[in-house]
Amino acid sequence: MKDKQPQPEKKPLVLNNIYGDASQVKRIFYWFTTFILFGLSTGILIVLTTHNNFAATFIAISLIPIIATYYLIHREQFEFAGMFLAILMIAMNTVLASRGLGIHHISNLAYPAILIVASLVTRTRTMIFLTILSILSMGWLVFGEIYGLYTPNPLIHSVPGDFLSASLIIILTALMVRLLSRSWFSSNQRLQTELQERKQTDENLSQREAILDAVAQSAETLFKTLDWRMEIDHMLERLGKSINASHAYLFEHRTNPDGTVTGSMRAEWSAPSLPSDMDNLLYQNLPVRENGLERWYKLLENGQPFLGDPLNTTPEEMEIIHSRDMEAVLDVPIYVNGKWWGVIGFDEVRYQRTWTSAEVDALRIATNVLGAAIQRQLDETALQNELHQRKALIEELESKNRELEQFTYTVSHDLKAPIITIKGFLGFLEQDISKGNQARVQHDVTRISEAVDKMNRLLGELLELSRIGRMMNSPEDVQFESLVKDALEIIHGQIEARQAAVQTQPNLPTVHGDRQRLTEVLQNLIENAAKYMGSQTNPLIEIGQRGEEDSKPIFFVKDNGMGIAPEYHERIFGLFNKLDAASEGTGIGLTLVKRIVEVHGGRIWVESEVGQGSTFFFTLPRS
Repeated sequence: MKDKQPQPEKKPLVLNNIYGDASQVKRIFYWFTTFILFGLSTGILIVLTTHNNFAATFIAISLIPIIATYYLIHREQFEFAGMFLAILMIAMNTVLASRGLGIHHISNLAYPAILIVASLVTRTRTMIFLTILSILSMGWLVFGEIYGLYTPNPLIHSVPGDFLSASLIIILTALMVRLLSRSWFSSNQRLQTELQERKQTDENLSQREAILDAVAQSAETLFKTLDWRMEIDHMLERLGKSINASHAYLFEHRTNPDGTVTGSMRAEWSAPSLPSDMDNLLYQNLPVRENGLERWYKLLENGQPFLGDPLNTTPEEMEIIHSRDMEAVLDVPIYVNGKWWGVIGFDEVRYQRTWTSAEVDALRIATNVLGAAIQRQLDETALQNELHQRKALIEELESKNRELEQFTYTVSHDLKAPIITIKGFLGFLEQDISKGNQARVQHDVTRISEAVDKMNRLLGELLELSRIGRMMNSPEDVQFESLVKDALEIIHGQIEARQAAVQTQPNLPTVHGDRQRLTEVLQNLIENAAKYMGSQTNPLIEIGQRGEEDSKPIFFVKDNGMGIAPEYHERIFGLFNKLDAASEGTGIGLTLVKRIVEVHGGRIWVESEVGQGSTFFFTLPRS
């Protein structure tokens, strides 16, 4: 059998809980007891005027236990003191009525007065007892007279003392009831205030929980996504709904070339039926330092929120807020890497409101979370860029190593050829000299000289190639048309010899780089275009620009010559790679061109088909 659960003890409702604190109740009882003493003392004077010595003596003796009531009041035995006074007053009134007019005595007004006052300060059981005692007392006055148990005084006419007695009873009753009721109303008002405050506190706690829940969900989502911009709209929606705002928005700062800082709205949530401000030009490139809102700037610059409501702002600031059709605004700064990155905030356009601490605290948490997410993404982006750059450097190094291996092989191979030629013809020269064959001797010397010249050209061009990227002239802004003009003057003879026409587009952009090296690029490309015209009867070379790549203009040198097969499009840029072994040159020209373009941050490629001419494209940085 289960044990019975102990029931909580029901404590009686003490007067302190009804009429206020103990000091207030004590003060009321002190005053009431003093009023009774004053009334009884006045009653002694009244009965002495009628020569009723017994009543005067009896009332005087009754003052002693009434005075003793002060001790009960001092000990805060309020209910016992009330019951003691009520019993004493009922007994005293019964005795005096028995010696006076009996049930017709004016002092019998005290019975209902005593019960009214007692009902305000005693429990139900005590009231039942006092009611029964009053009924018994009145029964004594009625039936005692009927059965001759006592004889009331003869009926007398009314005297002024009756008025005074009745008035004192009414006054004392009214005073006590008023004191107690006023105290009760005051206590009840405090209770209602406390209940209202508790209700408001509960609502604030519920709102805080809702806002913190929205922040927690947003934080979890932000730290899971790779790009905070993908989740910022959802975050603003959660926060805006949790506090019932009109708008929730995000501003990002930008430092302009002149040093001024402006803010632009990057994301926004709007409450249903309210228009969005994303397309409002007022909220794009808005100066961060604005006249009339200096305090806004100072607070946010120091990492503090700005509460734009009637309670926390000046009338001048509220005028600015109202001029933007808003009744209240709450802004908190976003800091990234220790710098003021932007602002996240709420506004209210429908009615006036004062921002609560829960709303402010939640928004500050949200900005900290968002700032951390932005910083994490920036760090990851920087890391990825660094890894990408490192990968690019590794690939470039591997490419340079391959190029160096190819260079070493090619140089050793191509330089051996003239050396072998020289060595071979030196042997022929020795034999021809010994035989006295002058014609052969001259031929041998010519071949040896040609080999030496070829080796000299190879070494000179290799030295030139090695200097690119290490020895550069100071970069400058130069009109591309001026570069074309310089290159055409250098190779004017070759162009004339092949009777080639050259067409240059007007209004070509200005580029930035080493003027001498860029002239070499055009010189080599135009010279190759003229050299490989083949059997073309109307040779034409076109120079111009066609579009952009990565903000760099794409230039071209186009010819209508013999063309290049697709399988050789990459090979022709290699060292000493000549598609026509019988042609002039060492095969280093396009390698030089490629190196110069790449050193300037551009790239070069060719589009060509056999018999369809060739077009060399390359990019260069703008001025």
